Amino acid sequence: MSRLVGLCVVTVATAAGCAKLDLPPEPAPGCATSVALDGTGTASAMMVDPLSLGSADVCMHLDATKNIASAHLAITVGTMQDGTATAFRSMLVDESGAVIMNGWDVAVDARVFHDLEWSLEAGEIRDVTLHVSKTGAIVKTPLQVSLFEPLE
Repeated sequence: MSRLVGLCVVTVATAAGCAKLDLPPEPAPGCATSVALDGTGTASAMMVDPLSLGSADVCMHLDATKNIASAHLAITVGTMQDGTATAFRSMLVDESGAVIMNGWDVAVDARVFHDLEWSLEAGEIRDVTLHVSKTGAIVKTPLQVSLFEPLE
């Protein structure tokens, strides 16, 4: 999912030198955005630019190759709001489109937020898609995504 671009320079003496730039991931076809998460490094948590929902897909490259036991994916859709239920729905699907996990609402007193959590084995690399939707009017909605070692 990340783009690797080779830049080559040819000198007059016919020697060639190439440098590679690791650019941020490009959204895959059909995805509103793409993120790459490392389960132990500084790129393990991020806010995704607010998405205009209706519905949107976020392509995710999850890398747990440096994790000790497992990597825990935590996704929060929107922000804490008053009430007992959100208008959000989410599901994590694998590359074949099979559902891995559905999200759920978490109520705390008279407030609620939408959450999805899932773990992958240490050493594993997975490409998954987060499908997020909202009933009612389309609104810009922030997403917070984290991939971390649960022993920390």
